[in-house]
Amino acid sequence: MWAFIETLQDHLGTIVALVTSLVAIYKWVAVPLKKLLERDKAQDNDISMILWDRLSQAHNFYTTRGWASAEEKERLIAMHKAYQDRGRNHLSDSFEQDLLRLPEHPPDGR
Repeated sequence: MWAFIETLQDHLGTIVALVTSLVAIYKWVAVPLKKLLERDKAQDNDISMILWDRLSQAHNFYTTRGWASAEEKERLIAMHKAYQDRGRNHLSDSFEQDLLRLPEHPPDGR
């Protein structure tokens, strides 16, 4: 019986050591990882705001100007897709449609 209790105590010490090690590793990995994920989310929000601002400015500029080249349209559509891929949808799809409807050359034929 005493041998069984001693064996159990040896195993219990090993289990406690393993659990302690796992907790230490978790703290060593989880805390920095959580900070990285928070920073990534903040950067994603910042990039989304910049994309929204740039797309809004471009929409105003090109619709006021009255035309946009095919290259400009492609670039803005790609930016709009990147914006939507971030889960942002408050920028109206009508922005893209407005740009696509614009002529690709200035009215004076330049």
